[in-house]
Amino acid sequence: MKESFYNDSHRGDLSRIPLIDPMELISADDHEWLFKLPYGKLKDGTETIARIDKIGVLDSIIVIHSESMYYDSQMTELWIVIDVTKKEKTIALNLEDFESALKEAKVESIVLKQVKEVFEQFDQHQKLPWKPNI
Repeated sequence: MKESFYNDSHRGDLSRIPLIDPMELISADDHEWLFKLPYGKLKDGTETIARIDKIGVLDSIIVIHSESMYYDSQMTELWIVIDVTKKEKTIALNLEDFESALKEAKVESIVLKQVKEVFEQFDQHQKLPWKPNI
């Protein structure tokens, strides 16, 4: 694990929030956050998730939430549960499916934080909620 991966809030002109090496959120303006999906595209061909408003990381699980994303020909709320160990991702379009995806990943609960708050803490204090000892 490269410790510098978890230390830098910027790379060139982009702001970044490290999740699990090498996965990260990136932004050109600190408002619109993007995530390039690992392990293949979504069924509609999407490979980058936009409009991310909440994020959570617990052990090898990443959860990304978008309150309003264009997916499968409609605007919808969306959760993506990524299991880095299994190299799998699950898409949930409602709370029930999201809770089911967490259960499948053997996660009892996970705290989702506002991306803006996570970035401010990381940029100003080099603190990530999921990496308290960096």
